Amino acid sequence: HKEQDFYVFAYGTDYKQAVKDFLAISGQTPMLPRYVLGNWWSRYYVYNEKSYLSLLDKFAENSIPLTVATIDMDW
Repeated sequence: HKEQDFYVFAYGTDYKQAVKDFLAISGQTPMLPRYVLGNWWSRYYVYNEKSYLSLLDKFAENSIPLTVATIDMDW
């Protein structure tokens, strides 16, 4: 199936109606959980369990706020 739907939204300055019509075809976007708006730690590095937990302890020891820590690769 090679056909695709294509939509053009041309509303001048009626942005509220444009958003309303867009949501009618796309559905409501869910709200992000509050924690994802905080500080993230993500680094490509080959961690083992001990080194990763030590890193997280250093964040706490230095009062560096951290809401998400992710292991990018090699996990």
